[in-house]
Amino acid sequence: VQEGLFAEAVREFCARGGSGFNVTVPCKAEAFNLVDHHDPSALTTGVVNTVSLTENGELIGYNTDGPGLVRDLKARLDWQLKGQKILVLGAGGAVQGIISSLLAESPSELALWNRSPQRAA
Repeated sequence: VQEGLFAEAVREFCARGGSGFNVTVPCKAEAFNLVDHHDPSALTTGVVNTVSLTENGELIGYNTDGPGLVRDLKARLDWQLKGQKILVLGAGGAVQGIISSLLAESPSELALWNRSPQRAA
């Protein structure tokens, strides 16, 4: 989707019968502002990466980045995050969606490293 045309693309997609879609960077914050209702996961992160359309035409926004990452780390790699030291490299849009889920696993430490320290703060 071209910059500035996200809302129009969503309207057209829904008008053609679409019932849900995934959102990636750089449109996650715009999706958060566009939806009618926010799942708690979206409210916690401030971004939306999954949108569903209700039968009455309302958009509901979710953020599945963090829960998906944690589930994958635990199920596929058999990692236990509780009490561990976690380092996240980068502070881009994807990181915003995973921090709260990582913190919910009770690591002993969670550090962000980024080339621009202001963004990591």
